[in-house]
Amino acid sequence: MRTFLFGFLLSIATNVVTGQSPQHKFIEVFGFGEKEIIADYLEMSVSISETDNLRKDSEFAQKEKMVLDALKNLGIASEDITVDNFNSYRFGLNNSSNRYLLSKTFLIKVRELKSIDDFFIRLYEAGAGHVQVTKRVKTDLEKHKTEAVKAAVENAKQRANEIASSLEIELGKASQVIELKEGEIDPFMDRIDRFYTKQSLSAVGAVHRGYTEPQTENLNVDIRKMNVTYRVAIRFEIISR
Repeated sequence: MRTFLFGFLLSIATNVVTGQSPQHKFIEVFGFGEKEIIADYLEMSVSISETDNLRKDSEFAQKEKMVLDALKNLGIASEDITVDNFNSYRFGLNNSSNRYLLSKTFLIKVRELKSIDDFFIRLYEAGAGHVQVTKRVKTDLEKHKTEAVKAAVENAKQRANEIASSLEIELGKASQVIELKEGEIDPFMDRIDRFYTKQSLSAVGAVHRGYTEPQTENLNVDIRKMNVTYRVAIRFEIISR
C-alpha cells in the first residue's frame, strides 16, 4: 500500500534528511528513476467540415474522399480508421436555407510515423480542418513502470551509500520506502496540443498555444517517445558511527 507524503515534505529543498530517535538513527534519501520507451501506436483525431448547398454536388464528400486518400497514402490501414462523430446543421430560420454545415471526425491509429511535419501538412493540404494527437499507447506500460521503480530504488541506494561513505558511517537495511511520484514526462505533447487550420499554417508546423497568431517551430521529432518516471524516498538505518 502506498504511503504518501504531505505537501510540506515535498517542499524540502535538500535531498538528504538525517534524524534520530531514542531507539533508531537513520538517514533518508530521495531516488529518481527514468525509463525511455517508444509507444506502440499513436491515436489521432482528424476533423473535416464544409458548408454545402442542397442544390449542388457535395463539396464535403469530395473533401472527405481526399482526406481518406491522404490517410491511405500515409500508410494508415482502413481498419485503423473509425468515425468518432458526424454532425450537420442547416442554416436559416425554420430550416429555410439550402445551405448546411457538415462536420465529421475520424479517429485513427498511427503505427508508423516517419515525419510528424509531413503527416500534418499533407492532411491539411487534403482538406482536414483539425488534426490532433490525442493519445500514445504502450501495451506493456506497467512493465516499464516497474523498471522505473527499480531504477529509482537503485538511485536512492547509491546516494545513501555515497553519503554514508563521506560521513564514515555504516548503513543497515531500509526501514521505510515512500513513493513520491509516478508519471510520464511528455515534453512534446504540450507543443503539439492543437494545430491551427490549414489557412493558419505558415512554414512548417504552426502550433496553437492560445495565441491569436500562429506560432512556427520545427515539430519533426519522434513523438512516440515517452519517459516513464518514478521518485521514492527511502529511510536507511544507521548501525554504526
